[in-house]
Amino acid sequence: LNMKDPKGLKILTDLIKNADVFIQNFRPGSLEKMGLGFDDVINKINPKIIYCSISGFGTTGPYKNRPGFDLIAQGMSGLMSLTGTPNGDPVKIGVPICDLNAGSYAAMGILAAYIKRLKTNKGQFVETSLLESGLSYTIWESGIYFATKEISSQSGTAHRLSAPYQAFKTNDGYINIGAANQPNWEKLCHAINKPEFITKEEYLDNSSRMNNIDQLVKLLNEEFELRTTSEWVEILIS
Repeated sequence: LNMKDPKGLKILTDLIKNADVFIQNFRPGSLEKMGLGFDDVINKINPKIIYCSISGFGTTGPYKNRPGFDLIAQGMSGLMSLTGTPNGDPVKIGVPICDLNAGSYAAMGILAAYIKRLKTNKGQFVETSLLESGLSYTIWESGIYFATKEISSQSGTAHRLSAPYQAFKTNDGYINIGAANQPNWEKLCHAINKPEFITKEEYLDNSSRMNNIDQLVKLLNEEFELRTTSEWVEILIS
């Protein structure tokens, strides 16, 4: 539709009259100029409409008029500074995570608004943004910052708070090890035939293992490099 053409604008307006949901991703203020902002739509066209806006940076704030792309949101949300190997360049997540997550949040918001409409018979405004969808993934990093003011950095495949929980080299590739809790850690020690690690002071509990993570990773890599990935998988699942 060419909404700059009165005929195109009328077609869209007629569609909105009978719609349950209207989703738009224009920059904030663009549709208001055409008479299709939320207040216009719900007051003059369809009082039951669920009106969803997906933008780059939200409908308020200093960046509201900026265009948004997944790559930009990944950078500004901090995701790219958290992804990759330690001290490496910023790395984009392999999928358009901010685009995808914004769509998921919009869908959840629309469904919640629809459930409310079943009870109230009234429409509602639903909003999300690419930046917010990226920020929502910084669960550990934001928590750490608000508690300690520490700014998190890249940690490769490792977990920020638990160990061992990362990829290790094998004889022919890599294997992901998730021994983040004490029972799994002890099972891992037996599986790799290193039960003495269980009582070793440096690895007694998760806190000790995190404090000695570099040494622990070195020792585990030495063990895992003795066999192929397939061999380790068979050992670990048996």
